[in-house]
Amino acid sequence: SRNSSAYVPACQWFTGVHAQSAEREKFVVQVLSSPEVLLSRLGAYRDAVLRSGRLPIGLPRLIMLDPAAGDGNYTEHLPDGMGKATALDLVSRLNWDAVLLEPLPPTFHWLQTNFAPWLALDGAPRRTPQVRIAQLGLTDRSDRDASEVRTMWALNASLPLLKSTQPNGLPPVARQRMQYFSAFERGTPDRMKDDLWQMNHLAGQPIIDALRDAGHDREAKLFEACKDASATRKERCFDIEVTNHSVRLLSR
Repeated sequence: SRNSSAYVPACQWFTGVHAQSAEREKFVVQVLSSPEVLLSRLGAYRDAVLRSGRLPIGLPRLIMLDPAAGDGNYTEHLPDGMGKATALDLVSRLNWDAVLLEPLPPTFHWLQTNFAPWLALDGAPRRTPQVRIAQLGLTDRSDRDASEVRTMWALNASLPLLKSTQPNGLPPVARQRMQYFSAFERGTPDRMKDDLWQMNHLAGQPIIDALRDAGHDREAKLFEACKDASATRKERCFDIEVTNHSVRLLSR
């Protein structure tokens, strides 16, 4: 529609709705492993057409819609469906607009922090790009009320030695790794906090790097020795707790 904005729902990468016709499916599958290529080209194509000045009408803006956005800046090591093209990258580098939802309060805090320069404010002139965020989630359960409050469980950790150099004492990549296992069932984060590959290695390596950068070489070596011995010692290299939060959900 000429009067509506173009958008790419992030959830389409999960559901397999990758193309509107069979003949295009092959092309989309090829770019799925690197979706940032497709998303970057969408922005570049739009900008090139606008610069040509040959359109009798303006082009709609590109909008990223993500109903489970996390902090909007998940790195490429997570299976978030977006590759390296995070929502923050699309907004800050490629000039996209965004509508981002995140129900978990501590994660929403980081979402709000990351997108503060572009947030839409009531009564203020429109910004370009413009981002709207909301602390809520979506449910497709038709038998539920329009709005409900549920308990969500999440992993949390903080290293005292890093509190002066890392937000809340944890490197962003380690925090993102743990955020990924937030769930309505407590069993999910309970199981994952004891997954030594996820915690000691994938979340742990950024902690080791942060300890070294902060000058804590001895502690970094001890952590690395613990990580390398994970297969035999079967113990976590840092303390992790499971916390619960009340979150608001809306029916789609």
